Amino acid sequence: MNTRLAGAVAAFVLCALTVTPALACTTVCLVERERVVVGYNYDFYARDGLVLVNKRGVTRTSWRRSQPASWTAAYGSVTFNQFGRDNPTTGLNEKGLMVSSGSSTTSTVTPPWPRSSPASTR
Repeated sequence: MNTRLAGAVAAFVLCALTVTPALACTTVCLVERERVVVGYNYDFYARDGLVLVNKRGVTRTSWRRSQPASWTAAYGSVTFNQFGRDNPTTGLNEKGLMVSSGSSTTSTVTPPWPRSSPASTR
């Protein structure tokens, strides 16, 4: 076995031994010319879900108790919901905007935006 291969194997083994398990989700988007492929997974077991068609022009209100956000859907969408009708996990609107949620139990990343979201201000 040559020295480079032995070094690569040793580095891989060292990395594998220092990795800690975590419950996390992964979302990937691959773009090639005009083709887009999106894939995602859960690192936990998820039961059945609902595929819903959401019509444009419907007014919605968030579940936030103080200063809930309200909006009227400008575009129709198709969503996949696993935790109730109004809690989509992923979805795609008629203009091609795709959103997918994920979680990590060990993340220490602080979002670069302020805690109050634009939806919470009217």
